[in-house]
Amino acid sequence: MKETPVAKHALPRLEATLEIEAPPERLWPLVSDCNRFKEYMDLETARVIARRGNWSRCELVVDVPFPFGKLESVSDNFVERRSGVYRATWKLVSGDYLYDEGSWELRATGSGRTLARVSMLTEPKLPVPNGMLLSGQRDYVKDMLVRLRQRALASR
Repeated sequence: MKETPVAKHALPRLEATLEIEAPPERLWPLVSDCNRFKEYMDLETARVIARRGNWSRCELVVDVPFPFGKLESVSDNFVERRSGVYRATWKLVSGDYLYDEGSWELRATGSGRTLARVSMLTEPKLPVPNGMLLSGQRDYVKDMLVRLRQRALASR
């Protein structure tokens, strides 16, 4: 996992990559449609509330440990496919975050495999030390990639 400091942000951008034994076409519906995010992300709810062309607006709810309750967000998502690269990006519109943005990128590596890369810059509005937030985000990203792999392999 790579961590990159970002000016004017308390937490770094996290980037993680995993090679998955499935073609990008199998992973693409999972990372490009927020209605399917619950299949590999730890979310209470995820749903598209508007869609037009390669843009969608999504509403997500994360249930965080007691005593914090839930984190809600609305984000704009954009998807594109070109030259063998599948890319889905998101950016916070409103919600319980100071900022939340990132992307998924899928690239075929040959033999029916995909290099899946996620990049995210996120800070929830929680009264928790930044070190604890960062530790939780690292774990979340690792778990999300493993779950994405499991979900893609289960759909063979």
